[in-house]
Amino acid sequence: MVSLLQPLVVAPQLVVSATLKVMLPYDSNEFRATNTWPYAIAAGCIVYREVDNTIELLLLYRDYDHDAYSAGDTNKPSYHLPKGHLKFNESLEDCARRETREEIGAEVAIEGYLGSLHHDFNHPTHRNTTDKVIHYFVAKWVSDTKKTDNEHDGRVWVPIKSAVSLLGKPNPKQEDEIVKRLQHFLEISNAT
Repeated sequence: MVSLLQPLVVAPQLVVSATLKVMLPYDSNEFRATNTWPYAIAAGCIVYREVDNTIELLLLYRDYDHDAYSAGDTNKPSYHLPKGHLKFNESLEDCARRETREEIGAEVAIEGYLGSLHHDFNHPTHRNTTDKVIHYFVAKWVSDTKKTDNEHDGRVWVPIKSAVSLLGKPNPKQEDEIVKRLQHFLEISNAT
């Protein structure tokens, strides 16, 4: 058992008491699934900008031969939204912002919460099925940084309509649902 000295954030507005004793069966300082503990929590952003009255989204991609979760048996790259594992004592919003900066190389302004997606999948290196919840935030692009991660082969701006098909079937992550939520969020935001 480990006593947490800082509050543990488990949802955007939910904080667990600092006096709570929690058993942490994780190998690191983040909520990442292990060989013995299949549960993971992650957060990320869907980054957008407006160019000539068109909404564009910033996507990551991996070439087919570098992606264990590639979209089907075609020789096409797989596309993803930036996201990563929540660290202990980190808010979901801070995690989403950090992972976006690290993976896609962009500073962003978070504008809203889009809910979560839940995945059960067979992890390529773990013996068990991973149970992962990923929380997503709307983020407006502010600027580029000079660094991106080495987990992806690149990044690309695409029109929002193209993003739906790139992130949808047969992509197993089904992040097209997050694009649809963003479209709804922007419609409501522009109507007020």
